[in-house]
Amino acid sequence: IALGVLARKLGPYRRAVMFFSKQLDEASKVWPRCLRAVAAVVMNVQEARKFTLGQNYCANKTNCNSCISAYARF
Repeated sequence: IALGVLARKLGPYRRAVMFFSKQLDEASKVWPRCLRAVAAVVMNVQEARKFTLGQNYCANKTNCNSCISAYARF
């Protein structure tokens, strides 16, 4: 499942504007956990584009640094 939160920066804080979730497709369900996380981020960015109307945004993914460093050496 790809979970996402679209947040807006308001002063020093980020305020949630929208929550969404989608089921990953059958092909990506057999991928390793780290690749599924990347697929979820891509799905969330595609969904956020519908609502940002050309504004700049930043995609943040928590708990993924160890996954990326594990695949970075290949």
